[in-house]
Amino acid sequence: MIRALYAPKDGAPRRVDDRAEIERLFKAREGCLWVDLEAPTKDEQAILTSVCGLHELAVEQCAGHAAHPRLADFGGYVYVVVHAVGSVLPLKSTEIDVFLTPHALVTYREEPVGLVEDLRRRAEAVPALMGRGPDRLLAELLDLLAEEYLERAELLDTALDQVEDKLFKQAGRPALRDIFHLKKDILGFRRRVGPLREILHRLSRGDIPSVTDEERVLFRDVHDRVYRVTEMLETFRDVLVGAMEVYLTMLSHRTNEIVRVLTVFSIILMSTSLIAGIYGMNVEGLPMAGHPLGFWGLVAVMVGLGVGLLAYFRHRRWI
Repeated sequence: MIRALYAPKDGAPRRVDDRAEIERLFKAREGCLWVDLEAPTKDEQAILTSVCGLHELAVEQCAGHAAHPRLADFGGYVYVVVHAVGSVLPLKSTEIDVFLTPHALVTYREEPVGLVEDLRRRAEAVPALMGRGPDRLLAELLDLLAEEYLERAELLDTALDQVEDKLFKQAGRPALRDIFHLKKDILGFRRRVGPLREILHRLSRGDIPSVTDEERVLFRDVHDRVYRVTEMLETFRDVLVGAMEVYLTMLSHRTNEIVRVLTVFSIILMSTSLIAGIYGMNVEGLPMAGHPLGFWGLVAVMVGLGVGLLAYFRHRRWI
């Protein structure tokens, strides 16, 4: 599906549905044109090379999948890859490919992305937005992306607090499983956010001719928010490492407690077994060997010995 918006200089944006009209507006290099491709067919995808004149390598990368954000300068335009994070726990992201020229913005995605639709509604509602140029559209898109990242990072923060509470209540396999799931999501989130800082830095320092001086300030503001998200993710990773250490410490402590209790009862049973073994050798002359109440007397001695050992261990705080 191809959708396009065009805003002439100092004019309100309008929708453009005709492919020939899109081609004419793109080649006219006037005003601001935004072409959005969502899950395009091969025929629709061909517009990138035949109409927009984009490099075949960049178009081929659009159809593929990039694990990390990136920026490539092709001279007359720049190619930017970012990822919208639709959800966390589990992490789900969608790649957005963007081409920025001095007079047009081209976005490409394989599935619907909420922030792109939000930007479209904003562009139609605020005529001055597209009047600022395609670089302003890109800045607004990255601004919405940064807001989405902050929301997802706050969800991870809440989930991390819940895992810590569960860990201190019971250091079992469910808590360990949640820790590993959180770690996987945080690392995947970090791979999609971290490289974006360098992209925003390049867009804001004047290296890209398609970005005007007026919009560099907005790119710097977005950079600061993305930097905040990366700092949050670094903190989350450190907290998870600490949670894993706490889990291993509590597991080791529980193992020691179990071994201690088993050792205590082993000693008690060994002591009583020693008495039973001696009287089981059928040696004459043992105390109470021929007495009618000898059996119960030995049982009483063994019970007393066990209780005495147990009291001694409690006194020494070994159990």
